[in-house]
Amino acid sequence: MVYYVHFPMNEELEKEKIKSLITSLADAVAKKDLNFILSIYDTSNPLFSTYEDGKDYTLFNGEKFRKFLQELNYIDELSIQRSNIQVNLLTKDIAIVTGIDKWQTKEGEKVENGQSRFSIVLKKAKDKWKIIHEHFTRIPSGE
Repeated sequence: MVYYVHFPMNEELEKEKIKSLITSLADAVAKKDLNFILSIYDTSNPLFSTYEDGKDYTLFNGEKFRKFLQELNYIDELSIQRSNIQVNLLTKDIAIVTGIDKWQTKEGEKVENGQSRFSIVLKKAKDKWKIIHEHFTRIPSGE
């Protein structure tokens, strides 16, 4: 007879792993590292979606999101600074992350600055955290 011993997960360690992943994601987007970006998004999951509450209120599914990532190449420069990152573990394999992004894009001579609140849902599968949903809401200037 085989007995399995269950060790409770170290929540703080998991939260730090997730926070590091979310911070690394912002850096990967700025560097246009599509391989890294696609490695942490579970775009094949039927629950996958990403939503931008901006000018065009865009909702992306997996296929549309992958096409959107290819369009990063049209941006000359991009920087993202994440702050106020909060990680909440709902279960041992579902986490919600919230925070603030300050970003700047440059396309030719056009420079755009902004801030967004974000929420990201991650699901753990095979010991890896993957993003299945994210939502960004722009913060109006002066807030």
